[in-house]
Amino acid sequence: QREEEENKKEAYHKEKEKLVKKREEYTARAEQFSELKKKRINEKKIEKSKQKILEEEDIWAELENVIKENEMALKDLEDYKIFVEIKENEEKMKLKLEEELRIGTQENCKEGNTDIQEEKLSKTEQRIRELE
Repeated sequence: QREEEENKKEAYHKEKEKLVKKREEYTARAEQFSELKKKRINEKKIEKSKQKILEEEDIWAELENVIKENEMALKDLEDYKIFVEIKENEEKMKLKLEEELRIGTQENCKEGNTDIQEEKLSKTEQRIRELE
């Protein structure tokens, strides 16, 4: 009987040792799994922050493009304004010269033909043609 009890105790201790080893093995596996899970979560956070940075950079690049486009549009408007001012001045000059020509023609008809008036009129007509 004693032998039987000792055999049972020995079997119990062996079984207990097996269970302790398995528990240690499972604990080690659980730690590895936990570490892998932490690494994976960390990698996801890093990836999200990288993505967010790229999106922010895209927004800044897009904003820079809009600013450049606006600057170009403003320059075009300024060029157009200068063009319109030049055309207005030419039109005013043309009207002024046409008025001078009309007045000169009327005076010429009233006073008779003189070489100076004709020369003045021909210069005025040339100037009008240049402006057209």
